[in-house]
Amino acid sequence: MTTGYFVYVSGLRGPCPQRWSPDLRFDVAGRERPALARHELTEAEMNLPLTELEKRYPPPPEVNT
Repeated sequence: MTTGYFVYVSGLRGPCPQRWSPDLRFDVAGRERPALARHELTEAEMNLPLTELEKRYPPPPEVNT
């Protein structure tokens, strides 16, 4: 069972890191929320600061549209 996710979402200055609990993965309509990258976290990783998670899981390459 997943305790949470480390994700990158689109930000004004490129990929923005966030920590999501399992219930934040879906929107109110039950659709999966958009993320540039998603990594399942263990219980121990859920307690790490975002800066440490960024070292473990670097941001995805920027996509130019």
